[in-house]
Amino acid sequence: MSRTKGCISLLLVLCLMIGHLSPIALAMENQVVEGEMAAESPMDLAILSDQVMTGSCGEALTWTISDDGVLTISGTGEMADYSEALPAPWNDYPYQVGSVVISDGVTSIGDHAFSGLSYLMEVEIGDDVEVIGYKAFYNCKIFDLRVPDSVTAICDYAF
Repeated sequence: MSRTKGCISLLLVLCLMIGHLSPIALAMENQVVEGEMAAESPMDLAILSDQVMTGSCGEALTWTISDDGVLTISGTGEMADYSEALPAPWNDYPYQVGSVVISDGVTSIGDHAFSGLSYLMEVEIGDDVEVIGYKAFYNCKIFDLRVPDSVTAICDYAF
């Protein structure tokens, strides 16, 4: 009887582990990756530490997720606006993003930019940001945030 319980317990643990890995694998399927080594499969991307995910998020802005979970927005100008129907490109990686750095030069944070990144805990906003868009950080559990004096407008439901 106890041997059966042990086998069932092991099976349940394995099912839970596989269930937690599936969203990560699915989220990593369509990413742009830079680095020395090409990944063989989506799960390889979680292991290779010299690779980052990157793309554009405005006319002159780029985004990068480092291997330690920092999403950096850099460049100059306004961030693109996003929506629930058309989410930000980094929303494909909700388990990888733990902090956001919005560099000096970025002048706005787009609508729905980081909404739903439930593991996001730290945000650093550069001194050139003037507008924080609608639902920009909606449903995030941010513990560390400083809004610079340059911000003149915070849209509804931004936090």
